[in-house]
Amino acid sequence: KLASDALDREIDAVDLWGRVLDLRGEDALALTELAGLHEKAQRWDELVEVLERLVYVVEDPAAKVDAYQRLGRTYGEKLERDRQALDSWINALDIDATNLETLETLKRLYEDSQAWVELIDILQRMVSLPYGVLDAQRLRDLWAQIGGIQGEYLMATDDAITAWLQVLAIAEGDMQALAALEELYTNEGRWNEAIQILERKVAATQDEDGKIDVLMQIAGIWEENLQNKDQAAGAYMEILDLRAGHPPAADALETIYRDTEQW
Repeated sequence: KLASDALDREIDAVDLWGRVLDLRGEDALALTELAGLHEKAQRWDELVEVLERLVYVVEDPAAKVDAYQRLGRTYGEKLERDRQALDSWINALDIDATNLETLETLKRLYEDSQAWVELIDILQRMVSLPYGVLDAQRLRDLWAQIGGIQGEYLMATDDAITAWLQVLAIAEGDMQALAALEELYTNEGRWNEAIQILERKVAATQDEDGKIDVLMQIAGIWEENLQNKDQAAGAYMEILDLRAGHPPAADALETIYRDTEQW
């Protein structure tokens, strides 16, 4: 250690730490110091060889996680050995399932490889982290990513719906979530739930034309899919409250009154 720290004789220090290992076997301190020397000199193959030995002798969980993370970074960023990098990060996760750096890195790796099932596992772990670790916006984005993957790639409609509802629990007027839920419920023929989402969309829409368009959708579902003309009439009346004399709503309402003999 004197050769390395005080005399800056790096080659001598590597040799001396090697002798320590010869005398004392797999020594955590010697391996840690050797790893630092190899990293400083950018000897990546030697570094991973030492770190692979270190993870088996270091006892402190935090130190073991750090060693696996260093392995993951070196394999992935310096040696471009993706399989070994992934294995190292998974080993780090097995020791500390809440380590944010590990989770973020595995998220990126699984995104890059489009490993959707594994990515969902990581995302679920992230949204389950203790309160305050991630802010509301980040949680919203993670739930939205879960919803998109479950719906588009894994065809898990119920899980997608659950995720998008979590987005709405964080941001009640989130238009992306409302649009996704509208599509999911419509594709499943779950018309009552679709109407509930559309009603929330009306409340979240600021411009009059947008509100009218959504109310027309609601009226159409009541009339065509649920065969409930009274509820459809209510939606058309809401449109007329927004814009008196709106031709499509007025014509549809007149037709309903004529069909139901409400003179």
